Amino acid sequence: MLILMVSLAIHLVLLLVFGGRALFRKGISHVPFVAEGVQSEAPAEEVAPLAEDEPVPLEMAPADPLAHDSSVSSAPEETGSPLEAVTLTRVPDGLVAGNSAHRPALTDIGSGAGTVRADPAGLSAKAGSGPSFFGISVEPEASRVVLLLDTSNSMFERRRGGDRHKFDYGVIKKEAVGLILGLSGSSFLNVVLYEGGAVAFQDRMMPLGDGFRKRACRWITDIEEEPAVTIRERRGEAKLMEGPGTRLDTGLKLAFRFDPTVILLLTDGEANRGGPTGTGKMTETEMVSLIRESRQSQTNPAVIHVVQYLTAQARPAETSLLRAIVREGGGNLRTVEAKTLRIEALANPK
Repeated sequence: MLILMVSLAIHLVLLLVFGGRALFRKGISHVPFVAEGVQSEAPAEEVAPLAEDEPVPLEMAPADPLAHDSSVSSAPEETGSPLEAVTLTRVPDGLVAGNSAHRPALTDIGSGAGTVRADPAGLSAKAGSGPSFFGISVEPEASRVVLLLDTSNSMFERRRGGDRHKFDYGVIKKEAVGLILGLSGSSFLNVVLYEGGAVAFQDRMMPLGDGFRKRACRWITDIEEEPAVTIRERRGEAKLMEGPGTRLDTGLKLAFRFDPTVILLLTDGEANRGGPTGTGKMTETEMVSLIRESRQSQTNPAVIHVVQYLTAQARPAETSLLRAIVREGGGNLRTVEAKTLRIEALANPK
């Protein structure tokens, strides 16, 4: 009897264990799993990668917003010299000029003839999109402009040692014509040449209509480039003779007669009274006095810009004189090395 009861108990325990296990497996057979190293009949589902790891198909990738935007330009490659990042504007025949009111003074940009160097005082040309004269910008609507051009002998040729250097005045003509073509039709213009006296294209300021603009450009283009030609021989409608010498003072006096608001002066820096009774070099004091008195007589005092067109080594006294002129005239000074056309050996250097 005892053996029978033990046997029944063992069978009951086995029935409960194996029967319950079978029932449990049937109830969760839809859940795949791997147990004790044995793979279940149902394959395990693959787990999708996280969203941030999903590669973006090429056709779905957003386009580069700057790739076709013409308003955005790629930054230039950096170079070793900080000066190479400065924007320079090319002007005819190899001369280089710059436009930036916020640029620090530059020296010796490039090499050889045709180099523009900033004034030692650090004065720089006005920035702007308007017309310019050797890098000095002028408002297109500038009301009354006078171009004052040095035509003394040294602007065309100069002796250096045993050689004669001939300079290209055509560069100056092209700059002047470019300025005139860029000015607004509402502007008024006159052109004055000077050496031992001064001559003006017209006897008054003229509006820059198409007809006068063409005539002014033609007159400048036809300037005789022979050093022996004097002011008396040059064509013009108004003359003021106070020579001999290189009479910058006479040129300024004639320019101020036209009541300009802008004077663009181009000179190699010489300013003197020649001849046996001449008093030699002009001083800063007398030049400043002349400009001050002339500007005080105007309702709208003229701004005076200067281009120093070097046909020889810059002389400190001449550079100082030109700096005094722009300080008094409230303008800017640019220094440009003259372009040499040719060099001729002199038979008799003395």
